[in-house]
Amino acid sequence: MELLERMREISGGLYISDLCGNFYMTNNQVNELKQIDSNDYSIHEWNDAAQYISGSNICFQDINDAKSFICTLFSLNKKFY
Repeated sequence: MELLERMREISGGLYISDLCGNFYMTNNQVNELKQIDSNDYSIHEWNDAAQYISGSNICFQDINDAKSFICTLFSLNKKFY
C-alpha cells in the first residue's frame, strides 16, 4: 500500500485528497500514524506525502524528519477523543 493511501485509511477519509489542506486527525489517528515503520517507505515517498499534505515544496533528507513534520501537521488541528 502506498504511503498516502495508508494515511488516508488511518484518517478515515474517502479520498487521498481529503488529506490535503485538512490537517485533521484525532489523537488516536496521529498515534497510529506515528506507529508506521519509517523504513516501510522511501524518503521519496515521505517527501511526496509531506509536499502533498502541506501544499509546499518542502524536502527532507531524513525519513524521520519528514514523518515528524507530517505528524505535526495532523496534530495541529485535532479533536481530543
